[in-house]
Amino acid sequence: MKLFVYEHCPYCIRPRVVLGYKNIGCDIEYLLDNDIDGHTEKIGAKQVPILQKEDKSYMTESLDIVDYLDNLNANPIFTKTNGRNDIEKIFSEMSSEYRTLIFSYVQCASLGEFATDEARQYFIKRYLKHINLDNVNEAIELREKHKEKVENTLKKLEKCIYSKKYISDCGLSMDDVIYFANLQRMLIVPDLNIPLKISEYMEYQLSKNNCNIKYI
Repeated sequence: MKLFVYEHCPYCIRPRVVLGYKNIGCDIEYLLDNDIDGHTEKIGAKQVPILQKEDKSYMTESLDIVDYLDNLNANPIFTKTNGRNDIEKIFSEMSSEYRTLIFSYVQCASLGEFATDEARQYFIKRYLKHINLDNVNEAIELREKHKEKVENTLKKLEKCIYSKKYISDCGLSMDDVIYFANLQRMLIVPDLNIPLKISEYMEYQLSKNNCNIKYI
């Protein structure tokens, strides 16, 4: 099998969590951000992650891929949950600041999807529209302000972490797949003050899964 991903994308982290926990052999390949044909020839759209299964067919949608991988050999290990509205609410409080802060560092990082300058510039132009900014310097100038907001919000989030192993009290679950994938992005921000309980949870998850991203 082969998983096509971007390194900075939280949706691409989700299946890599399952690959790591279940020790599933799967090649990881980075698609250039501006390689439209590399995406569309597989699934008809510019979207990641993309899983090429053993029969050479492709599938997309991160949670569909997660479900497929978890049910290989009819041995799922991730409990289905009803979601965590408390965590969703906290993430929504810092959504804009979180995205912009992370972008300010991702845009200059040495990642697989930015192996060419053209690919990097394509991403920057695309993402600036997403965060409603005109240029990279605006995002950089907002770093300290947004960092403060994120750090204060993480203090609230710490209270929602069940243990250093699991984010919810039901044990290993889809909550871990979804929320770890979102949290790991913040590790690109240098000197970010991460509360102890979140830090321990992140460290445990990184030791178990298959997403040791280059910038971590």
